[in-house]
Amino acid sequence: MSAREARITIADQSYRNFASDLIPLPSLATDITGYGDVVQVAPVDPALLAVVKGEVGGVVGRAKSNYDKYHDGRWKLLALVNGSGDSQDTTLADSTEGKPTEVLQKMPATTALLEETFAMSSIVSARIARFQPGGNLWEHADLTPMEKQETRPLRHHIPTHTEPGAVFVSNGYRVHMAPGSVWRIDDIGRAHGVTHEGTRDRIHLMVDYRGDLRTAYDQPHLDPSYVQRLPEIGKDIIQTITNRAANLIEDGQEAFAENGVHSLFFRVALGGISTHEIIRDAYASLGLNWSHKVDEWNDKIALYMQGVERA
Repeated sequence: MSAREARITIADQSYRNFASDLIPLPSLATDITGYGDVVQVAPVDPALLAVVKGEVGGVVGRAKSNYDKYHDGRWKLLALVNGSGDSQDTTLADSTEGKPTEVLQKMPATTALLEETFAMSSIVSARIARFQPGGNLWEHADLTPMEKQETRPLRHHIPTHTEPGAVFVSNGYRVHMAPGSVWRIDDIGRAHGVTHEGTRDRIHLMVDYRGDLRTAYDQPHLDPSYVQRLPEIGKDIIQTITNRAANLIEDGQEAFAENGVHSLFFRVALGGISTHEIIRDAYASLGLNWSHKVDEWNDKIALYMQGVERA
């Protein structure tokens, strides 16, 4: 990395310190009794995973960005199983007959892992998800018509490349999905996001699946050593944060304010208000001259939190 690239990277990530003087640090979650959004559901054979890791590393460069409204450009996908058989068709769609793409057909170990874990005929979608360092998949709920169904497929992750700084966040907890298990997200309709504070790519196999696993632990569980509980902040601190964001916007630093507020989702429990609503409220506090931005963020709230894309 050149000195210029290093400066850009540092500047690009400085919003992560937004309001840090107001926010306590996350703590190791010794009691996770009330958290069930993410669980470990099946073991992964280490020897097979090592071969899969090599196969995935050989093709992940072909992954392309999708769902661009939801992230900052560092989240990329490559399809392994879908309804079309095309590896660049990475938009999740319901399918009664998932087909292996041309990429998976040349990945025998990855195919073996999928066949060992899932009934292939019940896989709706399998994708390689590449998440690059510094990336953010902003707070959102997955509420497409398929995902609202009672018989919706459940999202499973098989990590191949990762590090502790890459975390899934929901319901006031940060979870690092470590290699060695199949991880299941039980409610992607709940607000969640992903952030990567590490230095190397986080790469997962991401499988949307209906049915029982072919191999599984006796009981789903979650190792608390992979979990941090986010500190809660009250309405007074949220109001202070809103005012700070408004001041930054008035100073011409809209992107910094928006990214800074968005990053709060990965650092604190906000008590029922979304980061998108805080951004909207910051614009609203600035008066009628900013009403177009209030309307824009109301549209984004509908998209991110309700799955509704307004015309």
